[in-house]
Amino acid sequence: MSRARASLRARRAWTYVRARLSAYKRSASSTKINCKPVTSKNQKMSSLKKRVVLVGDTGCGKSALALKLAENMFLDVYEPTDFDDYQAEIRTGKGRPCKLTILDTSGCHEYGNVRSLTYKGCDAVVICFDLTEQSTLANVENFWLPELKSLCPNAPIYLAGCKRDAMCSNSCNCGGDCCTQSEKEILEIIERTGAVAYTECSAADADDGIEGLFQVVVETSTHKKRMGSKKMISKIKKRSKNIKNRLSSFIQ
Repeated sequence: MSRARASLRARRAWTYVRARLSAYKRSASSTKINCKPVTSKNQKMSSLKKRVVLVGDTGCGKSALALKLAENMFLDVYEPTDFDDYQAEIRTGKGRPCKLTILDTSGCHEYGNVRSLTYKGCDAVVICFDLTEQSTLANVENFWLPELKSLCPNAPIYLAGCKRDAMCSNSCNCGGDCCTQSEKEILEIIERTGAVAYTECSAADADDGIEGLFQVVVETSTHKKRMGSKKMISKIKKRSKNIKNRLSSFIQ
């Protein structure tokens, strides 16, 4: 009698297991049918990932630029940076999302060994300078460009003139003391450094130009990998007139 009961229990257990397996298979098959297949359009709109390094003299506005993009904040108090990183997400002109890792480095010239660690694997480098401080523009060519050529020669270089809000307006009577950078000087630096693009921005302004800067960085660095460096350089030369027009709209 005990054997009969045991056999009955075994059959019932096996029946229960088979029923559960059948239910699971039906559920899985219905889920697959209801799932929408991934289309090529969705694949094209997948998120980009970029690592961008900011360099430039101490106090030129690198940290304020990164903080404004990542957290939409501007701090009046200056705090020197040894190293910091920010996460931000922007969209390209075609609406494709991009996750940015912005590496904010120290502007002290003696910290080259520390900065060299951030250059590895970066997609682009933005050299920042203060539009109201002549020495920061001179150091773009005298210090930062030689360091980049030595430590990350293949990374595309961009120039960013920071603190646009501190430049004098047409009604200013400072005699030009607030605007120490001339259009001619900046254009010469752009040509000698081979910068992919140049923009002027301000972390203190509502119309800061910062997001536009990083959109250009993302789009052109991605485009450069796809086209090849020679084709990209020829395309940049064709846009040189547009760069001059943008400069003349900011600098008198």
